Amino acid sequence: MDCRLAGLPDLNQSVPYVTEQLLEWSTRTIEYYGFDGFRIDTVKHVPHEFWRKFNKVAPWYSYGMWK
Repeated sequence: MDCRLAGLPDLNQSVPYVTEQLLEWSTRTIEYYGFDGFRIDTVKHVPHEFWRKFNKVAPWYSYGMWK
């Protein structure tokens, strides 16, 4: 079975503007909706440096698989 999300373009977290926007979106989303966590399916495809920055601004629980 094919996933309907397969083949989507990637966001380049090495571009500072992209990283900034992703971090701001995450913060705004958590504050607006009151979520207590994110499930992140693409954790292994994103540079470790981005996750270090993400974890500094994310006061919530994040779950990702490295398989």
